[in-house]
Amino acid sequence: MKIAVIQETTQMSKNKALFKATESAADEADEVINFGVFQGDPMLSYVQVSILVGLLLNSQAVDYVVTGCSSGNGMDIACNSLPNVTCGYLPTPSDAFLFGRINHGNCASVPLGLNYGWSGELNLNANCKNKLATPKK
Repeated sequence: MKIAVIQETTQMSKNKALFKATESAADEADEVINFGVFQGDPMLSYVQVSILVGLLLNSQAVDYVVTGCSSGNGMDIACNSLPNVTCGYLPTPSDAFLFGRINHGNCASVPLGLNYGWSGELNLNANCKNKLATPKK
């Protein structure tokens, strides 16, 4: 599976943490690709990034996208307005666990500002592990 990581501009400082959490949760056979947004890139809103998410998924360049914005809600709503994109808002590890087993979406939006705090990276890591874990049969 090819997994893309891309977040909106105001949270570019969290890109490395988002990429690292996704990469550590992915299976060995998965390919995780970091699309940014990086320092020096043009300023992109969550609406503009959601269009990129839609292009990546609809062109079949990737199979899954991990994304986010300050609250995670804006990116979730914007992504869900696009064809063939089923995005889940995953603020907690339990939401991520259920989304991966019930909704079977192809995109996950996480809050990268709201309630990030001192345990933000721990929560992000747990979210990624729960949403990308293969369900036990």
